[in-house]
Amino acid sequence: MSRNASIRRAFVLMSALFFLLQTSCSSERVGWQLQETISHRPAFKIVKIYHATSNPRTGLELEISQSLSGLRSHINIFSRRIPPFSGDSEKALVTLVSDSTRKNLIVSRLKGGQRLLLAPEQTALLISSLKNNQETHIYLEGFEERIISTDFTKFLSKMDSLAAVKKNESAWF
Repeated sequence: MSRNASIRRAFVLMSALFFLLQTSCSSERVGWQLQETISHRPAFKIVKIYHATSNPRTGLELEISQSLSGLRSHINIFSRRIPPFSGDSEKALVTLVSDSTRKNLIVSRLKGGQRLLLAPEQTALLISSLKNNQETHIYLEGFEERIISTDFTKFLSKMDSLAAVKKNESAWF
């Protein structure tokens, strides 16, 4: 076998392996999901909805949770750290694009660098866009995700009703 044939065979094999790696890394659970954390202590009871990432390497997960401490939203990254904003390790720049609106948000970058906390007004903006059936894109340096609004209102209502039950249960503890 000639050297060129060996190189071609190696290239084809590497291409096939790369394709398999790409397809095996794609997430099967795209879209909205609900998760409930049950605890005997009311402070630890949490109901959350989340939009799973479409790509664990370059995508992100949007999480909205409700507990006794209130409504919170987080952006989670799984592959590497989120770059800090202007050298500030506690801040990150997030761009939200929905319909024709583009908003740059400075958000809190949590310890470890793979989780962001949105402020209440930023959470309200995001929820409003999704309630109005606007497809929303979230961009960070090196990351992006398309957040579909399909079923968002249904999941948000379910989360609110479960959280209300949990608040009523906490009166008994």
